Amino acid sequence: MNKYYLLVVLLALMNTCSNILIKIGAGKVDGINFKFLTNWFLIFGLGLFGLGFILWIFILNKIQLSVAAPIMSLAYVFIMVASYLLFKEPITGVKIAGVISILFGVVLVTR
Repeated sequence: MNKYYLLVVLLALMNTCSNILIKIGAGKVDGINFKFLTNWFLIFGLGLFGLGFILWIFILNKIQLSVAAPIMSLAYVFIMVASYLLFKEPITGVKIAGVISILFGVVLVTR
């Protein structure tokens, strides 16, 4: 496996962590106001997105966008599992079908 593909998977995990932090932080603010500036969950989530952006630039200099972007879709899989474990969000048959489609697509584009 290409080592840069593994970096994209790492980036998908970073994206998942960012989304989790922002979800937790969003539950601690009441609407859109300046209190978000003191919410550490939102600050760290945004910071992790920023680091991910820098990593994304590096990755795109090494592999094709048409390969990297589909691998990044693994973030949807990771987010679904994390949402189930952390927030007790349901996993439906339709979601499972979507995840299978994503996994199948990632396998195809990385061959």
